[in-house]
Amino acid sequence: MGSVYLLIRLRPKWWQVILLAGLVSIFPMLFVFHVQRHYAIVIHYIVLALLILVAFYTFERAKERRDGDPLFEFSQLQHPGFRYGLQTTTMTAMGQFGFLLVIPVLLQDLHRRR
Repeated sequence: MGSVYLLIRLRPKWWQVILLAGLVSIFPMLFVFHVQRHYAIVIHYIVLALLILVAFYTFERAKERRDGDPLFEFSQLQHPGFRYGLQTTTMTAMGQFGFLLVIPVLLQDLHRRR
């Protein structure tokens, strides 16, 4: 609840939330590649991901301007209720995903202690 209150109080722009979600999702990948020492691959993946994101945004905005049926309507981000709901859902999903990664480690640790 504190994070939702903080988001409402700070009123971040939509692109800041997307950037934060992207950075948080990149950290596990960076850790894996750091252990394997393949830094060049990490940079290529980051550049590729950013290019795909820009292409997706450009394509969807053009489709929206033509009154098409876009996959995600970026104009909906102008509505505060939608924006806050999307931010809350993103944080919940990241928390659940992190929980799924931590539970096996905790169970292995409990099994080793027996």
